[in-house]
Amino acid sequence: MIFSKTFNIYIMALDRLLIFTTDLYKGGIAAATLKYANSLSSEYDVKIVVWDNLEVLLDVPSNIDIYQINCPLGANFGRTKLNILKRKLLRLLSLPFVIVKFILLVKQIKPSMIFSLGYLPNILTLLITKVFKNIKIIVSERTSPQRDLENSGIKGRLVVFVAKRLYKYADRILTPSIELKDEISQLYNLEQSKVVGISNYFDLDEIRSKMEEEISSNEGKEIFNSNIIVTCGRLSRQKGQWFLIRSIAPLLIDNPGWKLVFLGDGELLDFLQKMT
Repeated sequence: MIFSKTFNIYIMALDRLLIFTTDLYKGGIAAATLKYANSLSSEYDVKIVVWDNLEVLLDVPSNIDIYQINCPLGANFGRTKLNILKRKLLRLLSLPFVIVKFILLVKQIKPSMIFSLGYLPNILTLLITKVFKNIKIIVSERTSPQRDLENSGIKGRLVVFVAKRLYKYADRILTPSIELKDEISQLYNLEQSKVVGISNYFDLDEIRSKMEEEISSNEGKEIFNSNIIVTCGRLSRQKGQWFLIRSIAPLLIDNPGWKLVFLGDGELLDFLQKMT
């Protein structure tokens, strides 16, 4: 597939590949990390370094080692404003420790390439290229930086400012859609040839296999006896699930045999429950 070919340009089969990610909890980056790790582990010796101290909930294959830095990063899974603020403050205070720990892990793992996902892992990965000049670097932007960063206050604009100065040192920048290529190359002043758009993909064989499995918990099991519409994702402002609720409510009222099922968690859980 095109994804593997992107890596083959820079490293050989069986070389050691370090994937640096935010978490393996239950968000979009965690799911993408697992997909990429599964796909690449057939050709490379894959190791995963996780920034966050959130629990590892995803089923990572036994042949892939996981190293956790165990420092707060993502605040989006916090249920209260106080919890979110606490994680953001701890994230800032722990940053020097994260830098040192990541450098030590890279020295220990000795990868031929680092593949990072998310703004802060990308920036940290590119910062240490001054220390490890012989390691190839591929970074991956997961969302639109103009919507997610430039419009999110001083912190977001600071990330864009730093990224503009560091992304030019990456060997490649991956985006999860073709449409993001132009935006990222223009925002960060990059040559278009340096940015590769590879759409998010699904393992259809895995999906078909899991369709046949029994639901392990009885909680909510009866819901799946109805006709259901499923939406999956973090319950947060960026996802805008309230638009879905408003638009689909008339259909559910007129068709009581149908249900809308949310798979996910996040800071908007209480708000969305009240809305329904």
